[in-house]
Amino acid sequence: MNLSSPAQDRRPYILAAGVILLCAGLRVHLAGMPLERDEGEYAYVAQRLLVGVPPFADTFTLKFPGIYVIYALILKWFGQTDTTIREVLILTNAASCAFLFGIVRKISSDRAAIWSAAAYAVLTLNSAVLGMTANAEHFILFFVLAGIFLLTHSTKLPWSFAGGLCFGLAVTMKQQGFFFLFLGAAWILFRARNAKSLVIYGLSALIPIGIMLFWMRKAGVWDSFIFWCFTYPRHYGSAWSASERLYFFLSQGGRLAAHFFTLLLAACAGGVIAWKKEREAGALILFALLCGAVAVTPGWIFRSHYFLFLMPGLAIAAGLALARVPAISLVALIVAAPLGWDHALYSATPKDAVRQLYPDNAFSETRELGLWLQRRLKPNETLAVLGSEPEIYFYAQHPGVIPYVYTYPLVENQPYAEGMQRHLMALLEKQPPDFIIHARIPKSWLVQRGAPTHLLEWIPTYLESHYIAERVIETGADRNIILYRRRQ
Repeated sequence: MNLSSPAQDRRPYILAAGVILLCAGLRVHLAGMPLERDEGEYAYVAQRLLVGVPPFADTFTLKFPGIYVIYALILKWFGQTDTTIREVLILTNAASCAFLFGIVRKISSDRAAIWSAAAYAVLTLNSAVLGMTANAEHFILFFVLAGIFLLTHSTKLPWSFAGGLCFGLAVTMKQQGFFFLFLGAAWILFRARNAKSLVIYGLSALIPIGIMLFWMRKAGVWDSFIFWCFTYPRHYGSAWSASERLYFFLSQGGRLAAHFFTLLLAACAGGVIAWKKEREAGALILFALLCGAVAVTPGWIFRSHYFLFLMPGLAIAAGLALARVPAISLVALIVAAPLGWDHALYSATPKDAVRQLYPDNAFSETRELGLWLQRRLKPNETLAVLGSEPEIYFYAQHPGVIPYVYTYPLVENQPYAEGMQRHLMALLEKQPPDFIIHARIPKSWLVQRGAPTHLLEWIPTYLESHYIAERVIETGADRNIILYRRRQ
């Protein structure tokens, strides 16, 4: 940045930096929100990892283990609280903005770079993509943008090697990171057409992936890892009809369009500008959007946070257009995006915000229950949660005796559901835990049509025979969480 340039030339930098700081401020305001269930899963499995228990040993999840390593580092270095997790997310998002600035500055202009970074800050904050929660997508994009930054600086062999490592690390975060390997390869071919750089890139990307696979084999959880990360996901969402998937896609797409209307218009204009005038930027936008779009579609279940994968391409395109708009219009345009639609982000308390964002869930209540259990449970007492609320284990700082951190797979119409149900029932009958939490919340189960119902019929009988209700937490109409204590 040239600080000696006239004030009118510095104004876009100052204004865009203000937008990024505003978005960071909104994130700080909501850093104390209770963890939602995905964050709770990552934090709980990370807790187990910190005491030497690898993923898939006593926790069954669908994600690659890299995200648990990231969370374990956060918990180890910064403390085991929800606030520290979100504070690290703020730093991660800011670093992603910085990488994006460096990328666009190299292939376009300083002005386009700063507004691309500002657009990314806005797009990745919004509630339409659950941008304020520390989902794995944020960390995937951090490594993807770091990789693109390195490859944009140079495609010589050392830079290709470092870039490949970053893209490989993105893959270890979650399966969808795999699709971005093609982004790095396409970018090398476009900029350098150098076969050696491409080979070095591919080999270095395999290093983190190879380490992950070696770790799973060495830890003795290979079979469980393969089943939960590859075998079962082939059936994930299989019970959804084509019309249901289309409806969900259209509803999510409509919500995104409403939240990001001005920035989407800017992105469309930026795409035209790139097509006509900026060949490198246009190619990167195209590659990023194509890979991001594929990463959104696994299982054809269009989760809100999956759409974060589109944001680098959209941010670059929007930045090209915003760089050509007068500064005052820029502020009105880009600041209106988060403030006009995300009232919960800048006016509500963290507890009220999580209720607005997740109205049919009970994340405030599960945090309170988990913290109460942390004080109540003795080290030798055992705990199980019947429901998809792994955040309770995290807050309680107490491991569960059942490996199913989510009950969704057990009540899906998929070929392994009945076996999973029988496994869970056998575990509880063989060694009844001292305490059971029954989350009687529809969103914690999402029972699918055609799914086996043995477990749902068994739970009330089992609890009535072996347990006494000690605490009931009402979470809404016909929704509650019940803590049961085993009969003596």
